[in-house]
Amino acid sequence: MSLVNAADSLEKQNQKLQIIAEALMNRVEYGSEQSGAAYAQFERAALLEKRVRARTLELERTLDLLHESNAQLARANDETEAARRNLADAIETVSEGFALFDPNDVLVMCNSRFCRDFRDTAENLTPGLPFVEYVKKISLSQYLALPQGMTADRWAARRLRRHQDRRVMFNVQLTHDRWLQVSEHRTANGGTVVLQTDVTDLVRLERQERDKLKDKQTRMIRATLDHLNQGVCVFDESARLLGWNDKLGTLLGVPARRLHLGASFFTLVEQLDEDMAFTRGIDRAGFAKWARTDGPRDPISFEVRRGGSETLQIFGRSMPDRGFVMSVTDV
Repeated sequence: MSLVNAADSLEKQNQKLQIIAEALMNRVEYGSEQSGAAYAQFERAALLEKRVRARTLELERTLDLLHESNAQLARANDETEAARRNLADAIETVSEGFALFDPNDVLVMCNSRFCRDFRDTAENLTPGLPFVEYVKKISLSQYLALPQGMTADRWAARRLRRHQDRRVMFNVQLTHDRWLQVSEHRTANGGTVVLQTDVTDLVRLERQERDKLKDKQTRMIRATLDHLNQGVCVFDESARLLGWNDKLGTLLGVPARRLHLGASFFTLVEQLDEDMAFTRGIDRAGFAKWARTDGPRDPISFEVRRGGSETLQIFGRSMPDRGFVMSVTDV
């Protein structure tokens, strides 16, 4: 194969050879530079691919860790929910009303017995309820028997003051003569556990025993008083008759039907015989004023004359419970 055409003139063949030679020279001069640039690009591409591969591996490891963390979190949530269900099941078996409030006094959980006696309130006791709102709802319940003279606001305020104490235990009276004992216990993290125990049977039994004791004491007092040669009567802080002996009615001339448990002192004084005159120490009005005194009374002693022939000495004295006792002696 020839680089030039033999038929061309020498000048034309020479021109073609010069062009070929120039092209070969350029090839030799610039060929190495282009090869170096291409290699450099190849190196950069290889390095970039290596970095991309490393980042991809790191991302895959991060995704694996994320998946594992999510799995652990899911297991933890399942365990927490299981523990919560177990706790809920456990407190549901408690025979008392149970409620747990967190350190911020917000209701966390309660069992079905909690506030069961307050049927108009129990449905509103849901997690997230503040302690203040819980007390307010109870104070407004129609099943709460407020003490005489006590308003719902005052009851709620007193309940919240008790909540500030470290140890809390008190009885709450419900309608239909039922009673709850409420107690609070602090948890390690500053929360509060509220327990409600039905103590109706205990309160009624205690009341019966107290009434029996009162009846027994009354019989003993009555038997003792009947052996005295004086007329004796005992009144409570409201000036109501608690005890007396038969000698009293005989000396004062008061009919037996008017001497009964709970009789008013002032009614008895008004029923004294008209011929009974206060002769020494005090008059009838002063006697009634002494009995009305709200607080400690000084002992009194005076005489009355009955029927013009009998002189009776009457002695009165206060008792620690603000009641008073009277004795009547025929002198």
